[in-house]
Amino acid sequence: MKWLFSALLLLFVPAVWASDCVDCHEKTSPAMVQMWRQSAHAPAGVGCVDCHGDDHERMKAGQAEVAAEVCGRCHARALTEHRQSRHGLGLHSGWGCTRNLSGRDRGECAFCHQQGSALPVSTVQCARFLKQSSEMGQIGCNRCHQVENACGSCHGNHLTDLKIARDPQVCAKCHMGPDHPQWEMWQTSQHGQLNRVKGGDVAPDCQACHMVD
Repeated sequence: MKWLFSALLLLFVPAVWASDCVDCHEKTSPAMVQMWRQSAHAPAGVGCVDCHGDDHERMKAGQAEVAAEVCGRCHARALTEHRQSRHGLGLHSGWGCTRNLSGRDRGECAFCHQQGSALPVSTVQCARFLKQSSEMGQIGCNRCHQVENACGSCHGNHLTDLKIARDPQVCAKCHMGPDHPQWEMWQTSQHGQLNRVKGGDVAPDCQACHMVD
């Protein structure tokens, strides 16, 4: 009998917490609630607490981001594939490092690395961004390269429609600008022009070549 009570409790408590969250957030952030309701999570019974936890003070302080490991509890295969992809490597791949640039200042290493370590620090700021403008220095690498540990970077935070991650506009959030202008290069190429006018059946977008599977 005890196991039955425990099972019912596990099913009931998250539902109560989700209801509590929704009651408040329908007033403060209704679009977020609407997106969750339209997602695959809501009908599957995946509520707010399942992903965000129940420490509301940490959430208000902006310290309760949903890490990729949280998504991996249910999406284990997707997390494994992500970890093996270039997105999963993120900053740790060494891309953007100035080590191969001629005439670089070795003092720049300190922007990304602790002395004597090849691993980037958690608050890494890309040296090449810092060299280009003060605004880029404020943004730094983590604005885009958090993709290594944040599924929402491509999939969005509350919707689960795969069309979002497969839209080339999503890629443009990161793959643009003077440091890595892939979006501009594609957009002004023959592929990009034809894709805009005729659609994906005529010319490829980012996903057609880079996300074949």
